[in-house]
Amino acid sequence: MQVIAPLAPPTEAEAYRDCLSMTDSNPARAERLARQWVDQRDGGVPARHCLGLAELALDKPGSARTTLETAGRMSEAARMPQTAALYRLAGEAALAAGEPAQALDLANRAVTAIRRGGRGGDGVTARRSASEAYLFRGALHGASGRRVAARADLRAAVEADPSHHAAWLLLAQALREDRDLSGAEAAIRQAARLNPADAATQREAAAIILAIAAKERAEDERAAGNARTDAPAID
Repeated sequence: MQVIAPLAPPTEAEAYRDCLSMTDSNPARAERLARQWVDQRDGGVPARHCLGLAELALDKPGSARTTLETAGRMSEAARMPQTAALYRLAGEAALAAGEPAQALDLANRAVTAIRRGGRGGDGVTARRSASEAYLFRGALHGASGRRVAARADLRAAVEADPSHHAAWLLLAQALREDRDLSGAEAAIRQAARLNPADAATQREAAAIILAIAAKERAEDERAAGNARTDAPAID
């Protein structure tokens, strides 16, 4: 669960925090309360954020996408700093609902919000929000075979937040698949530094080591073949 900074007066901020905590412990109750908040008091962005998370927890990704996209649009209109995070969450819901085109559109909106300054405020939270948006769009590009765009977004993700382990891991994988093994090795070193016990990181590190070894072996074989070809003939 991602908690976005409170966006309401103190009494509503308390309701917001309580609702968010229930999306994990009791999502059905959170959904009921958030829907009442939306319908009866027009709780704005906080109520819709909570409602969308509850819908995701209840395996209703289509409804969650609509709810979170509406929250993103409201946040964008009000120039709130949470816009990028809300659009990204809506995109993740769209992807879970089997709507990859809508997911990419929402990921584009999230990145646009970052570039306009709607990245979640200043400091650590802002950097991670920007990194998450670029990471999500980069993963979508990679899954659709848009490898150049994927690499660009994954690089932007680690530049936005160099402490983001998942971004370094996906960048390492993308660079290995593009046969940029020196770049992949550098990226996986960063991922391993941030989370050395992560199994996926260890598997990717092993894959990169094997790819480097295979490349060196092929180069040695080519060199040996050239040496035999260039050797003078003996009568």
